[in-house]
Amino acid sequence: MSKIPKIEIEGLTLAITRLSAAGKTSQEIQNYFECELLLGEVKPSSGKPASARPAKRRRRKNLKEGILKFLAAQGQKGAHVKAIADAMRSKPANITAWIFSTGKKVKGLKKVKPATYAYVGE
Repeated sequence: MSKIPKIEIEGLTLAITRLSAAGKTSQEIQNYFECELLLGEVKPSSGKPASARPAKRRRRKNLKEGILKFLAAQGQKGAHVKAIADAMRSKPANITAWIFSTGKKVKGLKKVKPATYAYVGE
């Protein structure tokens, strides 16, 4: 049997306590964590507390370019907010907020039906 690497995870003690309370033996608990490690769901710690590690930043999407390009491809019939969100890999609420804030400054962006917009160009 392979050795389990030393892991430091917040709440690890709580997980072990819950498994023990559920009537699991120490061998079953060890097998559980070995499986979790193999599946990659529990990862060994880097050794630094979470607050000391630099935060990973997500790259900001250029919504304007993407939305206008998508709507131009859809033509005069336009596209529903949900379809735009799916194409942009964003939430429909974010697309709606963009349309009501930044989108109102874009010439050629028109509301065709409820929650459906078209871009006819500038």
